[in-house]
Formats: sequence, structure tokens, C-alpha cells
Amino acid sequence: MKRLILSSLTVFMLISSPLYGKDKDSNILVDMFAWWNTAIKTENGFTREAFGRYFTDSGEINVNGHLAVKGIDNMAVHFSRIQADTDYVEIILPFEEGFEKGNRIFTYHIIKAREKGATETSVSRVMGYAITVDGKLDYINFLDVPEAKENGLTP
Repeated sequence: MKRLILSSLTVFMLISSPLYGKDKDSNILVDMFAWWNTAIKTENGFTREAFGRYFTDSGEINVNGHLAVKGIDNMAVHFSRIQADTDYVEIILPFEEGFEKGNRIFTYHIIKAREKGATETSVSRVMGYAITVDGKLDYINFLDVPEAKENGLTP
């Protein structure tokens, strides 16, 4: 469940935070993640309208080679479910690394999450890209890797 939550969160992440507004390092993916970090803490924060600010109607998110969610109606439901199953989630901004080329945004970032009732916070390292269409996110493809435990093994 923990891996599913972290993988699903990778994508999904949001009304722009003043810290990540339209500065030189901002783009639609950064803005969406900043909004997502706020929405996850807000009851009923994940709505079709909110996702529609950042995604095309048919936008999709793929994680670790699998379709996680497609369409903004489904995103609202998907992330509301994640919100109900977690006590804490944060997509760490700014990104560890990120850049844009044409209509693609590349990212390497970290997600921290804690399942409802858990005491341990999981850390996941995420790398991938987004493709934009008309200034909105249309396709996200991420590789999500849980951070190694002290014994050097991943979960």
C-alpha cells in the first residue's frame, strides 16, 4: 500500500503557491505540484476544476510503466482517495533537478509520505518527464523509487 500511495502521489500533485509562482524556475509542473501540496491538506481540495487548471481533460499519469490515472474527473477521485489514506504527503520543492525543452518538462524530485496511522515517513525519489499541450499537462511519465533503507535494500 505504501508503495502504491507513493507511486500514485508522484504524479499528482494544486492553486499556485507564492513561493513557486511565475518566477524564472516556474513551469506548469512546478505550479501544479505547489498547488497539490496545498490541496492534499485541504478538505475537498482535489476537484475537477482544480485539476483542469493544470491538465488537459484527457491528461494521464503513468508511474513505473503503468497507467496510474487518466482524465481530470478520475484524477479528482484518485487523489481524494489518496488524501483519505494518508496523514502526510509532500512533494519537495524546489526540484532536485529540472529543466524544460520544447513541450517537455524533465524532473528529479523527492516525495515524502506517511500512511494514515503510521509512524514512519517514507521517502521516494522520482524522475521523469511531462509533455504539455497548449500550456497544460497532457502526459506524465515517472519512475518512482523508494529510498533505500539503512540496510541498503529498497522495500
